[in-house]
Amino acid sequence: MKWVKIVLGTIIVLIAIGIITGESVTPNQNEAGNSINSVATNTNEDKKIEIEKLILSDTDIKLDIKDTKNILVNIQPSKADTENLQFCSTNTQIVKFSKDTIKSDETEVYGKLQPISEGKCEIYVKSNEIESNKVKVTVIDKERIENEKRLKEEQAKKEAEEEAKRLAEEQAKKQAQAQAQTQYQPPKQETTTIQPSTPNNNNSRTVYITPTGKRYHYSSTCGGKNSRSTTLSNAISLGLTPCQKCAQ
Repeated sequence: MKWVKIVLGTIIVLIAIGIITGESVTPNQNEAGNSINSVATNTNEDKKIEIEKLILSDTDIKLDIKDTKNILVNIQPSKADTENLQFCSTNTQIVKFSKDTIKSDETEVYGKLQPISEGKCEIYVKSNEIESNKVKVTVIDKERIENEKRLKEEQAKKEAEEEAKRLAEEQAKKQAQAQAQTQYQPPKQETTTIQPSTPNNNNSRTVYITPTGKRYHYSSTCGGKNSRSTTLSNAISLGLTPCQKCAQ
């Protein structure tokens, strides 16, 4: 019975304190005097809003290697927590994709494209299990392309000039040959009178003739016992012809 008296006395003291101070201790208050319902309300207000959908504003991007580009990230709902938002590139050797901390603010989030080398890849953003559409990115080097184009044009021009020069030389050669053929006149052939050949043009040579013979002889025995000597010129002047036996 003694402990019952102690408990009752304690309750009476507490009630008396409440009456004096004007405060009452209720089940809805803690020792710090804060409302349990209020704490519960604040906890609900601090709960993070999860991302439901992510959309990149571009579809296909063509970017020079010396340029950069910002791309808007459409986040739904707009007040969703972006703490776990990741910026991804399928090939970081071609393009690096990261959050643009300078351009982004509380209302809009931007990603920044930084080209590394020529090529193609895809970029996207994700948060936990939510993933955006993928955007195709093509990185080109305009300076290299222009240089290659210029070199090809110069090479083509050089080849065309060389071909034109070759054709001009061939044309000039053909014209020169045609002109040479037109101007060429074959040399005139001189007409020469062929004198009857004689066994010997030494007209002073001694030959032998006969009084009735029509030929002259180099040998007296061929001419016979009636032959006499004379000169070749005299025998020719008489119209005699050489003997076919001894004067050939």
